Amino acid sequence: VKQHTRNIRNFWLLFTGPAIWWSLVLLVPYLIMLMISFYTRKFPFHVPDFQFGNYVKLIEDPQYYLVLFRSIKIAFLVGVTAFLISYPLAYCLARKISSDRWRLLLYVATIIPLWVSYLLRAYTW
Repeated sequence: VKQHTRNIRNFWLLFTGPAIWWSLVLLVPYLIMLMISFYTRKFPFHVPDFQFGNYVKLIEDPQYYLVLFRSIKIAFLVGVTAFLISYPLAYCLARKISSDRWRLLLYVATIIPLWVSYLLRAYTW
């Protein structure tokens, strides 16, 4: 029973650090954005009055539908393209290449572009 209690305590000690970090880095900014989404914009400030005007504008304005559709279309095309390129490469690396040297070389050639800065990749894309 004592060992079981220690295991549970160790689990919670290991779990709380990442949970707090996740809350600070991801959850808090989303909650702040959600809160601000109900504010009114009076240039250059956001006035904290609880209203749904921003969401009504989002539903009524057809421009938002066009932007949403275009974003979903681009995400779908990028996903399909990535799958069509990466699946044959992964299959080839796992099943066809028997030389460890060539396999390592192709792994490194696949990973090196990911070392480039995210901003540089976004700019060149």
